[in-house]
Amino acid sequence: MVRLRTARTRTLLLLFCVLLSSPTLFAQSRGKILMILPLSGTSVLVDGKSDPAFTDFMLTREAQVMKAMLQEAGFNVLSATPSGRLVGGAAVSLQPDLKLDDVQIADYVGVMVPCMGSNDPPNTKAVEIVSQAWKLGKPLAAQNGGVFTLGAAGVLQGRRFACQPGDAHWVADGIYGGDGVVVDGNVATSGTCPYMAQANKKPDGTAELTRKFIALLP
Repeated sequence: MVRLRTARTRTLLLLFCVLLSSPTLFAQSRGKILMILPLSGTSVLVDGKSDPAFTDFMLTREAQVMKAMLQEAGFNVLSATPSGRLVGGAAVSLQPDLKLDDVQIADYVGVMVPCMGSNDPPNTKAVEIVSQAWKLGKPLAAQNGGVFTLGAAGVLQGRRFACQPGDAHWVADGIYGGDGVVVDGNVATSGTCPYMAQANKKPDGTAELTRKFIALLP
């Protein structure tokens, strides 16, 4: 019995040492990232109508890609929408972590606004949150339709930014830098979301935008 207890003790100690030496165990988060999905409903609208298939496409190709990359880089990603209700398409869904009204921007190290679900005009609360984050010096990132939330918040004044060529006039006080990924200071933007990449046969900016955003984060 003594030998058995000793063997167990040694096994437990060995397991503890292996776990303790693991680079991922007990790893400290690099901070929280707020992902704003300013949806007016529970799915993305196309021409004013709910489109579950398009919602699936953008969740899978954009929002989930951004979230996975940020998490792999060590950040805790929280998503927020006006209602806080489940965002779902035909087969894919995402449960927001909180409502935009409940966001305390001081808790986050950066803000990302995907194209998915962007409103026209931009959601007022989303604009307010981005403006607060900007005043606190937090890095920001936005893609395609999400770029106009940054523009409405005054973030792009005098700065280079990206969006689709035909939409550049909506940011009159910014400097248009094309539809690829543009970084100016601690602001990263992309004009080519997965949908526009497919429609225009151009490279999707999602992964590159996220990488550039990560490089800006503390």
